Amino acid sequence: IIATMDDLPKYPVVYNLQGYYDRIIAIGDVHGCYAQLLELFDSLNKLSLIENSAIIFLGDLVDKGPDSDKVVQFVRNNNFFCVEGNHEERHVRYASHALKGGTNPMKPNEEFLLTHSKLTLKDLEWMSKLPHAICFDDWIFTHAGLGPSGFNMPTKSFIRTRFFEYDEIKKTYVFSRTWKDKDGIWTHSKNAIHWTEIYKGQKWVVYGHEPLLDVKIKDLTFGIDTSAVYGRMLTAMILDCNKDSYQIVQVPGLKENPVILNQTEYKVANEA
Repeated sequence: IIATMDDLPKYPVVYNLQGYYDRIIAIGDVHGCYAQLLELFDSLNKLSLIENSAIIFLGDLVDKGPDSDKVVQFVRNNNFFCVEGNHEERHVRYASHALKGGTNPMKPNEEFLLTHSKLTLKDLEWMSKLPHAICFDDWIFTHAGLGPSGFNMPTKSFIRTRFFEYDEIKKTYVFSRTWKDKDGIWTHSKNAIHWTEIYKGQKWVVYGHEPLLDVKIKDLTFGIDTSAVYGRMLTAMILDCNKDSYQIVQVPGLKENPVILNQTEYKVANEA
């Protein structure tokens, strides 16, 4: 049964991964790129990296690409670990509103509705129960990152973590929203600071959410959403639990949607 809006977690659900593994394999945003996902797993198999590995997807399995339903069912049927991304959250929220009947307050576009229609109730129920972070030893896996307040922030903001602003009254950093301008370019306040600039934690954080040109490494943080759905790459980060090292395995992204990303940084708004 899909949770109603009142029953969905207001704060992040954190799953502590137990057990012994040779490797942890984190996979960036797939966004419906099923063929590329199969190619990535073929590469991992050829490198003998799958056996005795914990495989963690970083969310945003769905939307934008052609085969969201196949990606969800692949992850779900193989019992792989996965954190909830903002795109899963939107589908769960839409389904939860629909349970109440009447007019759904969400007004998604046709592309969203087409994807949603292909997801089964079991898919949506599975998505509604995904954790928002997975912890293992000195590693934290989240969809969007980890702000100054850690897990102590509303779920809806947590899975959209990107920028923060310093509040002089509260004497702390607070979530700073992003938006698309009239040209469709993601924009942020000029006072906003990317979360990786102010992360003071002692654990390594692996995240997706931001479409990058390549893996982004800063201090203890790794961004591995390498824009597969925009024609770049689908990335797996393999952590060797025995050697305290990592490697990157990548395959080409969606060939049918080749987009050259010319905006690796957000536009800064002119507002104060």
